[in-house]
Formats: sequence, structure tokens, C-alpha cells
Amino acid sequence: MASKTLRELNEELAVKTRALQEVFTEAGPDMDMDKVTKLSGDSNQKAAEIRRLNTELSDVGAQRDAAAELHAMAESSRKAVSSLPVAVTQNAPLAVQERPTFKSIEERIMESPAIKAHAERGMGMKELAAAGMPFLELAPTEYKALISLTSITPQNERRPGIIEMALENRTVADLLMEGTTNRPTVEYYEETTVTNAAAPVTEGAVKPESTFAWTLRTEAVSKIGHWVPITDEALDDVAGLEGMVRNRLAWGVRRTEENQILNGTGTAPALRGILNRTGIQTQAKGTDPIYDAIFRGMQKVRNIGFADPTSVVMHTDVYTLIRLTRTADGLYIYGNPMDAGPERIFGLPIRQTSVMPVNTALVMSREYAQVTRRTGITVTASSENSTNFVENKITLLAEERIALEVYRAAAFCSVTGLV
Repeated sequence: MASKTLRELNEELAVKTRALQEVFTEAGPDMDMDKVTKLSGDSNQKAAEIRRLNTELSDVGAQRDAAAELHAMAESSRKAVSSLPVAVTQNAPLAVQERPTFKSIEERIMESPAIKAHAERGMGMKELAAAGMPFLELAPTEYKALISLTSITPQNERRPGIIEMALENRTVADLLMEGTTNRPTVEYYEETTVTNAAAPVTEGAVKPESTFAWTLRTEAVSKIGHWVPITDEALDDVAGLEGMVRNRLAWGVRRTEENQILNGTGTAPALRGILNRTGIQTQAKGTDPIYDAIFRGMQKVRNIGFADPTSVVMHTDVYTLIRLTRTADGLYIYGNPMDAGPERIFGLPIRQTSVMPVNTALVMSREYAQVTRRTGITVTASSENSTNFVENKITLLAEERIALEVYRAAAFCSVTGLV
């Protein structure tokens, strides 16, 4: 059977489409195909006719698509030939010059004996391809190197800003008095002896003598500081970097200040912290509950230091034990776990800090110690350090000068053995 042209296939496709549409029109707009196939008589015949027309329409459509594909390939080839230069035959008149013979891909494929044999049976290009015919070797495909993420790397997405580390910011300085000085040392007199000999006496008898004594105390102003180098380019090109570095430097000074107020050794240039002061009181936990031991320390401040306790400083692990204490029937005495819970004990505020010894709490009385500042925390920038100027570097320096005065050591009591 001879192959049909693209025009013939288009006309046949239109005829069969109209025929199928007429059948649907006769069947009505609400035809249910599942119901029609179960019916007998005319409805059953219409269903069979619809299936036949649909099959024929699909076959013609496939042939039309194959023919259209070949037609497009032929048109592309003809356009390519028309753009080639005209071949000039030697000694031939100009009027008889002809273009070289050039066969399109469609013509080369259809001239193959194997393709001709199948085409005579009505098989189009798609059917030939499905049958596995080796006509593609007439136009071999050239494969190039695969483009993948190994040959071209996309730019990573960077989030704005800098994710800062989590750092503890608490300090105990605000639990004590604070003052200022303009000298490198601070002196004060502490009353260290009070002997009250007052007593009833008989008429004409000698009265008992009392004794009072004071001791001059001297506290050196200590400097706490640190620095970091940074390039001009980093300061200029990274938005917000200078502010973040300055804040970190100031934080480092405050953190060391807190450690010095509590644990300073007193060996120059270190401060002598409260826990290392001669005369502070101690209270061992022993077999007491944590609550009882802390309360006994508070009472020592009252009864021996003759001061009112104002706060309790403890390590976070100690507060964990306090917060998780439960009654015999499982109730949390510091409140429902859904609530934050009061950071107070026997009416005093609790200050948690990780620089406190892990098994110790410190009962403090505010008015008997003072943090005296010669200068507050300052952060300065300079290019005069070492070879910074010629290397375009800046040194950022943070520092402060402070002294710690403890006017009555007995107004403080360390409670030990809590963990």
C-alpha cells in the first residue's frame, strides 16, 4: 500500500474526527460509556462504533504525526540547501548553472530498501522506530561531555549576619555597692576590735574599760584588659564586625571581673575575692538539706556578722538541685515545671553563675562590700601597636580598673558541700 501524503492524512483525520463527533452528538451530552456498554440494541452498537472510530482516529493521528515530522525535516534540509553557494560548471553558460544535488534526511531514509518494504505496508516513522529499524545510523548522533555539578559548581547561599556564640552575661557586681575613685589605691579603716565592758557598778567603784580598735586596709586598683588585632579591610568590608568585636571585648572584661570579685587570689595584680577574704564565715552542709544549710549561713551573717543578708550567689548546678526538689508525693516545691519558678530562697534573690565553685553558695550582705571603679570599661582602637600601621591593622583594646573593698568579712558566709 502506497504511503499517504501529509495533506491526505490531515483530510482523513478531519473526516474521522467529524464522524466520531456526530456519534457523540446522537448519543446525547449525558452519555455514560460504562452504562452504554452494558446496554443492548442501538446503544450497544453505538458504543462499538465509537470504539472503532476512536481506534481508527488514533491510527490516522499516529500516521499524520509521523508524516508531519518527516515534512518538517525535509523543509529544514531544503532551507539548508538553498543557503549553499551555487556550483559553477566549467565552460557552461551562466543560464544553465545548477545547484548541487543534495538529498534530505527524509529522502535518504525513505530510499532505504528496508524502509521502503515497511512503508508499503503503511508503517510511518513512529511505527518504524518502534519496530527497531536501524535507519538512525544514516544520521549518527554525536555525544558531548556531560554537564553536571562536578564541572560547574553553583554559588552557595549565605545567610546574612553572624551567628554569635552563646555566652553567660551575668555578673555579681550589681549585688554589692559601687563607687568610684581617682587614685591607684583605696584605703579605709575597718573596725576590727570591739570589746564592750559595760557593766553595773557600785557607788564609787571603778568602771570597766571597753576597747575599740581599727585597722587600716589598703586595696590596690587592678586593671583587667585584653585586645585583638583586626585588619582595615575587615573593618571596612564586613558590616557590623567592629561592633560585635567591641561587644565581645567588653563582655570578656565583665566576665573576668565577676570571677575576680568572687575568686580572686589577691596575688598582684589580681583582686582578692570575697571567698578568699580572711574573716568570712563558713557553713558546711553536712547531713542537712541544701535549704537548711543555706538558711544556717544566713543566720550566721545575722548573728555573728550583725548584718542583714541581701542575696545568695550559687553555681547553676546547686540551683538545679533546689529547683528540682520534690515532696514525698512528687510535687515540685518550687512550683509547676511549666512555670519558671522563683529564683529566690528564704526571701533572698538567687544569682546563678558558672564561675562560682560548683558545690558552694555565698550569702552576701550588700552594704559591707563595694566595687570601686577607677575607670569603667573602655574599648579603644589604635594602629600604633607594633607594625600595625604599615600592615593596615588595627588593635582593639578593652580594659577597666577596679578595686574590691570588703568592710566586714563576717557579713559574708560561704555554704559548702552542697553538691
